[in-house]
Amino acid sequence: MKHQLLISYNYPPLVGPESIQSSRIVSALQKEGWDTTVIASSIIKSKTNDYDLSIPGEVIRAFTIDNEILKGFVYVIDKSYLFCPDTKILWMPFALKKARNILQNSSIDVIQSWSTPFTSHLVGLKLKKEFNKPWVAHFSDPWVDNPYLPQKMSALASKKIAMWEKEVIMNADAIVFTSDETVELVMSKYDRKLLDKVSVLPHTYDPKFGLIKNEISQNNKIVLSHIGNFYGPRNPEDIFNAAKSLKDKYPEESRKIIFKLIGRVPRKYLDIPKTLGIEDMISFTGLVTYKESIKEMQKADVLINIDAPSEKSVFLPSKLIEYIGAKKPVIAITSKQGTTARVLADLGHVIINNNDIETFTEVLKKICVEGTKWIDLKIEETKKYLPETVAKQLNNIFHNIL
Repeated sequence: MKHQLLISYNYPPLVGPESIQSSRIVSALQKEGWDTTVIASSIIKSKTNDYDLSIPGEVIRAFTIDNEILKGFVYVIDKSYLFCPDTKILWMPFALKKARNILQNSSIDVIQSWSTPFTSHLVGLKLKKEFNKPWVAHFSDPWVDNPYLPQKMSALASKKIAMWEKEVIMNADAIVFTSDETVELVMSKYDRKLLDKVSVLPHTYDPKFGLIKNEISQNNKIVLSHIGNFYGPRNPEDIFNAAKSLKDKYPEESRKIIFKLIGRVPRKYLDIPKTLGIEDMISFTGLVTYKESIKEMQKADVLINIDAPSEKSVFLPSKLIEYIGAKKPVIAITSKQGTTARVLADLGHVIINNNDIETFTEVLKKICVEGTKWIDLKIEETKKYLPETVAKQLNNIFHNIL
């Protein structure tokens, strides 16, 4: 068996996209002949933990400070550059100490760092310089080019993360992104020769969740569920406006559907359905655990994805791949030029531009009248998002740099 050292701050039993995605790949890599030692955060509890998540590999916990405390401190003193590239930077010396001990006393073939947080890559960079082991830097999101970076970031902090990203790109033996669009965005700043060490590996879904038996729809209505948190420019206004439009134009059909918003919704949006007279069409559920979110996907007749308005979104949300794994029709409210649109359109799902309420309304009417059989899903093509498929590709990357 070969042996990788994985630097992943987030790892089960913590629940979150990076934790779930990295642990799935660790598990699938075992079939490819790879053992894994993981350097992870010492924090193992969160508000939405699912303690039955599998924890593959040998996990070494490195001390870290609770992130909520740090975020409050950063807010109070307004000195975000002290915690650049992110508040996990104080985890770095403890992670390095654990990793050095493993590298000095164990046979490690490959190091892989997994972001976010981007501090993981700084740990990987330091280990690369000290031990010169083959190193893979895995980016779930863009770094310097990420539009969700703090808007109040100082010039000093911006300069530091640009320097660090360049060092990671230049020193890593292989670089992994989750979409072609992210590659184009990030690597356009660098020499095109560096593309030779870049690969695209998508997020994955757990196939067993697609086997959960559907439950009866809520009050015999067609259930359209949005699962995930709203924040910043990513908001539920298109859902509210389309529901209002459907009720005004097609009142009989509007009585056949209900939108379930499952996850955090900013307070300012909670009274809008009543104001618009669509409170009977909107249901707020609030935060749920990861396993409960999977069950909600199975209860839904249609799943809704909403991206923040942009000319071209490069993000491949892991939730989107979970949607694909649920094998339900998806309506994506997103830029038709982005990653979400490309991935879902290739699989037969419905794509609607942000703010195109007229099209959204007509799609809803068609679902009310005809159901969802007219949405021709390409189920066989979803296999590219299985953990086993992606692990085989990662195994090839590992062997190419050994």
